[in-house]
Amino acid sequence: MTSGGKYSNNDELSSGRALSVFYYLCENTNLDPANLIHTGRGEYNPIADNSTDEGRARNRRVEIKIYNPLSSSY
Repeated sequence: MTSGGKYSNNDELSSGRALSVFYYLCENTNLDPANLIHTGRGEYNPIADNSTDEGRARNRRVEIKIYNPLSSSY
């Protein structure tokens, strides 16, 4: 859980972070927003241990995946 601030829980925080990147890409690139997807993973997909400051810092991230439109793995 987050402690105070703008978001009431980790899901909202994660979704807000993803949405901020989505808006940034829409406003600062020529990418078509129809081809962009944003999603928050909250605390459910950590890459590091959340019991340490270093681990929590590593888990505060945004992943950007680029898919080949010719690929069937969309």
